[in-house]
Amino acid sequence: KAFPKMLAAAKSANRFLQELIFEKKIDVVISDNRYELHSEQAYTVFITHQLNIKTPGITKPGRPLIKKIINDYIKKHNELWIPDFENRPNLSGDLSHIDKLPLKNHHFIGPLSRFSLINKPGLSKKIELLILLSGPEPQRTQLEEMLIKQALATNYQTIILQGKPELTEEKTISNITIIPHLGDEKMAKLITSADNIICRPGYSTIMDLAVLGKKAIFIPTPGQTEQEYLAARFKKEKIFYSETQKSFDLQRAIEQQVNYSGSIKYASNELLNKRVDLLMNRT
Repeated sequence: KAFPKMLAAAKSANRFLQELIFEKKIDVVISDNRYELHSEQAYTVFITHQLNIKTPGITKPGRPLIKKIINDYIKKHNELWIPDFENRPNLSGDLSHIDKLPLKNHHFIGPLSRFSLINKPGLSKKIELLILLSGPEPQRTQLEEMLIKQALATNYQTIILQGKPELTEEKTISNITIIPHLGDEKMAKLITSADNIICRPGYSTIMDLAVLGKKAIFIPTPGQTEQEYLAARFKKEKIFYSETQKSFDLQRAIEQQVNYSGSIKYASNELLNKRVDLLMNRT
């Protein structure tokens, strides 16, 4: 039932795009993982790191078909932008570094982060432990409850950022301050000021860490194949330490992470700016 609904929604979105292009006289469309937003009436750019999707369990044999369907959609666009570095070390591994990319007109544009243009000085006081929560329920809450229990058993001054913009009230439990949500600038300061960070290895989070130049301990969401792949890859390459949610031990993780190098070095938005300039000056 879900797949026909997705196809119908995609067709509807594409019709809306064509109408918008005609009405507003749009020349260029840039879309982030929106496969359906292609057009012959405008120059379209598709952004993704998911060129080799890691499907779980029994669906693994279907990966070649999924890859073909995705590539067919990407080929309808004029350019492909990949938010990563082209060479090693990189962030996405074989999620986007594949033998044959679907478009010849492809470009690696470096990490994309909401923190790229933010002034990033840290707080005057260091944060011993920062926990960033995200992702679907019930796993998000299960992780929060587990980490609260383990953090209470330590002396670490801990901040937990719940990722719940619908809430506003902060709470303090012993050595833990629980904050529902923060704006980008305040969040960047927290991350920059933290000695130890625990989070999910979602790709947006990984790009944020790269831009801020911070190391972290990863706990992949159980069953999310991409996160499990990224966590295992970074652990193997001695960049980010990780443990599964089921076996996670806070004290052990903090002791182990000193053996890992931390975030991949990021310089600037130079690659992205170059692509945007070329796009805007396209003849």
